[in-house]
Amino acid sequence: MEHKTKIRIAATILIVSGLLVYINSFSGAFVFDDIKAIVANQRIRNLLPLTESMTGPMESALRDRPIVSLTLAINYALGGLDAWNFHAFNLLIHILTGLTLFGIIRRTFLSRRLAARFDRQATGLAFASALLWIVHPIQTESVTYIIQRSESLAGLFYLLTLYCFIRGGSYLVIAKSGATADQTSNNAGHRQPSTVNRQLSSLWLGLSFLFCALGMGTKSVMITAPLMVIIYDAIFISGSPREAFKNHWPFFISLAATWLIQILIILRTDYGDLKSLSPTAYFLTQPGVILHLIRLSFWPHPLCLDYGWPLAHRIREILPPAMLIGALLWATIWGLIKRPTLGFLGIWFFLILAPTSTILPLEDPIFEHRLYLSLAAFTTLAVLAAYTLLRRVRSKKRRIILGCVLLTATTIILGYRTHVRNRIYQSPLVLWQSIVDQRPEHARGHYNLGLELSKVGKREAAIVEYREAVRLKPDYSDAYNNLGAALVEGGNALEAIRHYGQALRTKPQFWEARYNMGIALSSLKKYREAEICFQEVIRIQPIFAPAYHQAAEELWKMDQIDQALPYYRKAIRLNPAYREILYNRGVELSNRGDQGPALSIFQTILYVYPDYPPARQAVKRLTGKES
Repeated sequence: MEHKTKIRIAATILIVSGLLVYINSFSGAFVFDDIKAIVANQRIRNLLPLTESMTGPMESALRDRPIVSLTLAINYALGGLDAWNFHAFNLLIHILTGLTLFGIIRRTFLSRRLAARFDRQATGLAFASALLWIVHPIQTESVTYIIQRSESLAGLFYLLTLYCFIRGGSYLVIAKSGATADQTSNNAGHRQPSTVNRQLSSLWLGLSFLFCALGMGTKSVMITAPLMVIIYDAIFISGSPREAFKNHWPFFISLAATWLIQILIILRTDYGDLKSLSPTAYFLTQPGVILHLIRLSFWPHPLCLDYGWPLAHRIREILPPAMLIGALLWATIWGLIKRPTLGFLGIWFFLILAPTSTILPLEDPIFEHRLYLSLAAFTTLAVLAAYTLLRRVRSKKRRIILGCVLLTATTIILGYRTHVRNRIYQSPLVLWQSIVDQRPEHARGHYNLGLELSKVGKREAAIVEYREAVRLKPDYSDAYNNLGAALVEGGNALEAIRHYGQALRTKPQFWEARYNMGIALSSLKKYREAEICFQEVIRIQPIFAPAYHQAAEELWKMDQIDQALPYYRKAIRLNPAYREILYNRGVELSNRGDQGPALSIFQTILYVYPDYPPARQAVKRLTGKES
């Protein structure tokens, strides 16, 4: 079969397989970090100016990912908060990444180091490796969980950086050596003149640089891409580190320059939430985490969106996994020296994981989406192992049949598990229940399950989850706050105030808890204490209109109308919706004969909104003349 036809068929099957296994992801909901990063993120509401749409809120996962923020703004411009179009975009990224991976693996098998052995099998082996990678269930966290397009988009730019370099770097080597294309890395089967157009090489290298720069603005995993390009060149294109630098040192420098993008992003980002974490404890925890991810690569069950993985402190938690990971690292180094092609798979796995699995103390030691690109090492290794075993079958026809049956069966099993996993994302309540079932000691799981139970009106069940969250994590201020709100809703304001107080002891500037405490105090007719709470909220959050309104309401209840008017004025200035409430207050005073205070209220409204008709008519009625 013509090799181009094989490539087209393989690409078509990859696309169709991705669509089939992820078609039910389109009905997935916004979950977890999606809420802050997408639903509540006002900065993605407009594409322009770019300084706004490319700047994520500091409390969200977008704070250092401007390119991801821009893609979310594009999604919002296309369909608002319709989750369907966000999911479609994610799947498009994943399929494009899978196709790029197919191209890289195929060209690697056709490299001068491997072509003699894999020339005829290159397309088939690359297809099998990419297919298993696309349908693998662990990828759902990077595809179906919307905000983790950060990982898949960075993965796409990472692979495009390498793919374009393979094309451009190979052309440059051909041009310098004067060799024919079929003697070089990635052009087997295509005889071309020995002198290759250097402009074509420059075009591919320029694209590689562009994708690397875009990746640096997408996620920090991209920082290893320039190193990966150098290693790949030394093994598969130039043949040695010395030749790699001799052939491509100007391009390597340009790729390294893209690190400045990450440096600038890091310098302008506040990572205050990471300061309390120990880099040493995080580092010692990672061997166990990496072993867990390796197990999921081969046996992807059970999967969990949010582990709450504890830091390792005891020797028995640290030493055994550290020894195993150390052995794998030693095997990788040995492989790079003795069997570079196999060693590259180890480098691919460890180097891509390095930004999140070394000493940088991220809030969570483990997330499955971090395996997104590294998984390619395992799918490729598995395909190579199966190919080696099948070569022992003497009959070529039988080898092909067995290979097709094995690949089809594995793809169906993995694809089915992916399809099933997607269903969990369709209901945030089901998702968090599954997390709590798997990780019953994870406080954040109980907290988020409580949130979802509250949304469906199961207040008592939510209270149980909030109580469990604060039991597991006594300094969990958000859980104390939500527990208090649920208790107030159930009529238990006294206990709620105690929990609000605990939230504020843990986090003194937690103005939401202070505001809720004020509401609870007001319900107990403790108007002065409530007013003090709202005053504190105003100090911390001076643009929060409800705090001004509530402060005015407390003063109103204490018949301190003159003191309340400035707060009413500020409230209606920040939020016009409060005009009607304030107008009704004026009507209430007028009806009971307090014409002076009523007039002051109507004039307060007109001071901010001179053309508000009800207030103008009220003033005319009270004074006999237009205001």
